[in-house]
Amino acid sequence: MKLSKFFTVIALGLSALSVQAQPVVTNGPPTSPVLAGSNYSFTYTYTGSPAPSFTYTGTLPPNVTLSSSGVLSGTLTSATGIYSGTITASYTGTAGSQVTLGTQNYSIDVTNTIVQSVPEGVIPYSLPGSVTTTYFSLPFTCDPVYTGTVSSVSPAGNTISVADASPPFVNPTVGVQLASLATASEPFFVKFLTGAETGRVLLVTANTNNSVTLDISDNTIQSTSLNTTGFAVTPGGLGVGDTFEVFPGTTLGGLFGDNTTINGTTFPLLLNGGVSAFYGDTVGIYNTLTHAWQLYYYSTNTNCWVLNGSTVNKNNTPIYPYGAFEVTRRSSGALAFVPTSRVASMVIPNGSSTATLEEISVPVSRVAEVPILTKTTSGSVVYGSTCYPVDMTLSQLDAYGLNQQQAGTWIQTSSPFTADTISVWNSLALKYNVYYQQSGNTTSGWRLSTDPNTDKSTITIPAGSPISVYQRNTVSGKLSFLQSVMPYSLN
Repeated sequence: MKLSKFFTVIALGLSALSVQAQPVVTNGPPTSPVLAGSNYSFTYTYTGSPAPSFTYTGTLPPNVTLSSSGVLSGTLTSATGIYSGTITASYTGTAGSQVTLGTQNYSIDVTNTIVQSVPEGVIPYSLPGSVTTTYFSLPFTCDPVYTGTVSSVSPAGNTISVADASPPFVNPTVGVQLASLATASEPFFVKFLTGAETGRVLLVTANTNNSVTLDISDNTIQSTSLNTTGFAVTPGGLGVGDTFEVFPGTTLGGLFGDNTTINGTTFPLLLNGGVSAFYGDTVGIYNTLTHAWQLYYYSTNTNCWVLNGSTVNKNNTPIYPYGAFEVTRRSSGALAFVPTSRVASMVIPNGSSTATLEEISVPVSRVAEVPILTKTTSGSVVYGSTCYPVDMTLSQLDAYGLNQQQAGTWIQTSSPFTADTISVWNSLALKYNVYYQQSGNTTSGWRLSTDPNTDKSTITIPAGSPISVYQRNTVSGKLSFLQSVMPYSLN
């Protein structure tokens, strides 16, 4: 969003009250991402007179300052992180009073790594057999089918309208409109790319040609409206409202196969079925309502995925992006597993003007392009991932408790039994290691529950490892979301 759009609106509103010409700021927001240790420089430009002055509220990277003339400059330190706030432009009016032209939110991501595009890749997993349970996560999504701008938010706070003039939800390859984004067998998700809710990922429950209704519970027991004060989605026209993307998700049957044939394509079962959960391989998905792992297996009696103790077809159970799973395999030998998703594809055959619908398997391979928000529930464990397909350290997860969003709500004490905790799956010991932060410490404060005297901040969390977060405080709205800094940046 550019400052000039704000200034133009405000200037029009003041034109009837004053004949003095007003300056217009013509660029912004400040450059991001940037490399740690480099020289940072960004200068606001403007047209007209008098010259505007600039101030900010929030945080700037260490050593970076903002001059009154709109110059951000300084040599960055080695400190990485996201520094955000609001810049205000104003000028001195004819009566000597300050006239505000407008404000602009900024977010400067200081990082050690910058890549030039949104990369893709896969993490191959080895799932051991012989009745061994292992945990893994999906730090990827499928490629988006649409990126748009929010034009309005419903009073109920669960539906967004789109600022496009024509029906936007189309397959970008062939221009064929997707009739529904809420089909049980092929779920879609929305990810917000800008604004207060950047990184929030929500399941689509319904849609029209120009609106999307979302599950604002974030797959937890607590709903958070898109209109939440201090954490609201900003609507507007093109270039003004918050931006978002729509991407296809996957299901239990789509991820692990279900032996179904759709539009001529068969999707084989990847795990072994059985007459019960005691004879077949099982997949565990954490249920935040019951605070327990729910076990699913492919029933050879009903030829579909079922929940243990039930016979209801659960092939279409949605798999939430960036989530964690447990898999128990009863067969001997390890299974190589590369996550793929079953999605619909619009295809125009040669010599035809009519598109046909086909089903294909695509890699779940797109990395996060913004810092991902993780929803917590007070007094409950949430299982997920670091959200990023690269190795990370515990210190890189500090933002879960220490960024401006969580200031004062992440509990640090001398005991793991009273502190908030992050648990990391140990694939060698086949258990979760529990870490907590001691009182008064930040990046040097991470301790293992069984070794409270040794700093564990540099412990590596392998890519694809699941983690669990336990937050004890009663929190809601903005404070019920956690967000770590991305270990890379996109340019």
